[in-house]
Amino acid sequence: MSTIALLTAALADRYRLDRELGQGGMATVYLAHDLKHDRDVAIKVLHPDLGAALGGERFLSEIRTTARLQHPHVLPLLDSGSCRSPRPCASPARWRVRSTMHIART
Repeated sequence: MSTIALLTAALADRYRLDRELGQGGMATVYLAHDLKHDRDVAIKVLHPDLGAALGGERFLSEIRTTARLQHPHVLPLLDSGSCRSPRPCASPARWRVRSTMHIART
């Protein structure tokens, strides 16, 4: 099962994934819709191979740091978590959700 399929299935009750916004060396960012609050959000998903190599600790550290930030020019962290693949020994897909007030319009 691909990362996007795993993420879509795991988050189906909370978020609807719309499209990929971009990717970098560490993660891929998707535009999604928060079903409960009727708002667009960005979901950043750690690349599975990187998560397996680093153990996800760097991403979890980034999540903790981001959650503490409160500034008008920093998008707030709204949610985070991980979902496991049904395949044995597969690393979890780690993700975090932020507001998209500045990026969803691009």
